[in-house]
Amino acid sequence: MVMPRPAMTILSGGYRKIPVMQYGADIYCDTRLISQKINNLFNDLKLFSHGTLQNSALQSQSDQIFRSGAILSLIENKEYIPPEVVEDRMSFFTFINQKTAEKELNHHQSQFKKYAMDIDELLRENDFILGLQPNWADICCYANIFMAKGNIPSSFEWMKKLKNIDSWYQNLMSYGEGIREEISSQEALEIAKTSTPDLSNINHQNSDDENMPQPGDNVKVTPDDYGQISVQGELICVNLDEIVVTNETKEAGAIAIHFPRLGFIVEKII
Repeated sequence: MVMPRPAMTILSGGYRKIPVMQYGADIYCDTRLISQKINNLFNDLKLFSHGTLQNSALQSQSDQIFRSGAILSLIENKEYIPPEVVEDRMSFFTFINQKTAEKELNHHQSQFKKYAMDIDELLRENDFILGLQPNWADICCYANIFMAKGNIPSSFEWMKKLKNIDSWYQNLMSYGEGIREEISSQEALEIAKTSTPDLSNINHQNSDDENMPQPGDNVKVTPDDYGQISVQGELICVNLDEIVVTNETKEAGAIAIHFPRLGFIVEKII
């Protein structure tokens, strides 16, 4: 729930946000890139069958509303959450102004309600967010509705009135969670150590901007919103889709850490 997470810190180079995805010695940061990687691994998945831009737009909106949801979840449940978790989240979520957060609850409640009602209206004629088949946008929207149903008491009553969301929500739940198998952090490190980063499918067509860092440079990569903890490494590529850096670690060997280009700053370390 809170730091420290030593094995993850080794694998991710210190990247603080979750989730991350390990695939051998490749570490993928941020759900935007993770979803694309999973979609590429399984040809029949079609997470973006209704268009990458449409799905990304819904993810961006959901990411923005998540901020209101995070504030509501923390403040409305503060007396039930361990103090160390509250302190950890308050310092991590730099979009929360601790001095004014409680005074702004009505604002965040209205933002979240508007978001949910728009989804409910969208689902009045569609089985899923973008049409007849589930896409990545459904997963992004589902996460916020899941949070509202379970963690935001002020949402409980009005959420019951959104019948289109309810049927969509139950439909998504029916897909289940797949097969989950726990492994230890030491096993994860060993998997990385006995693997080699797969850089074969990376688009090495780097940015034409001469002011951007170039492959071989020592760089730091930082989220541009919150959790702004930088990851340092040797730049492999920076293109319109992703940023890739490599690190050499004693515990896990050579690691390639991947970030989406959107939402991350890459800077050369002088």
